[in-house]
Amino acid sequence: MSGAEAVLRELLSRHLLEAEGARYHFHDLLRVFARDRLAEEEDAATRDRAVDALLDHLLHSALHADRLVNARRTPIALGPPPQAPLARTSDRGAAVDWLMAELPALVASTRLAFDRGRLEHAWKIPWGAVNAFQLRGRWQDWIDSHVVALRATEELRDVGAENRTLRALARAYDEAGRSEEAVPCFTRALANCERAGDANGRANCLNGRAGSLLRARDEPRRRCETLGPCRRCTPSATT
Repeated sequence: MSGAEAVLRELLSRHLLEAEGARYHFHDLLRVFARDRLAEEEDAATRDRAVDALLDHLLHSALHADRLVNARRTPIALGPPPQAPLARTSDRGAAVDWLMAELPALVASTRLAFDRGRLEHAWKIPWGAVNAFQLRGRWQDWIDSHVVALRATEELRDVGAENRTLRALARAYDEAGRSEEAVPCFTRALANCERAGDANGRANCLNGRAGSLLRARDEPRRRCETLGPCRRCTPSATT
């Protein structure tokens, strides 16, 4: 790390980098120049490895931080950690700070991962950012990233990932005051749970859909139809 810090100090002294706290960034014009030079001087395989390493870093760091922020969430499966250093936050406060600071990068990397065909990253990165979206009140970023994530789960044909994403997207619509758009998400996830015989997931979807219908001021009949089956589901179900 000392070598990297020396390089950063040199770049700062030559006004090739700008510092904001503990983070560094290029001036916009210099970023464009650097991108052009990279395209000319590095082969595609080298560029791909660098971007893939970045996506791995963000994914593993985000899920580690998210676990500290909300340990009650059911964790999702991950492959082995990347060789690159990770942001190993040690407590909830540090994890929240990291997620808040990196939220723009997590949003941007979701689209980047999808465009590069890194579909697992494209749904897992925004899933790891849900608590950050909620704490910051970034409803539109939450929605936009999860629309991309949903497309990734559809291409993967991973029903479990699709259900997680649908429920998270529904929550985002609810938080944004767009509960009428949350209802179809819960309905679709409910159908998946019914086909899979997932009683707990079914109860979660019924409960969530009922709340969305109430918030959307839908007719009382539909509310009652939704709440009725929920009472017959497992009592251990939670939202």
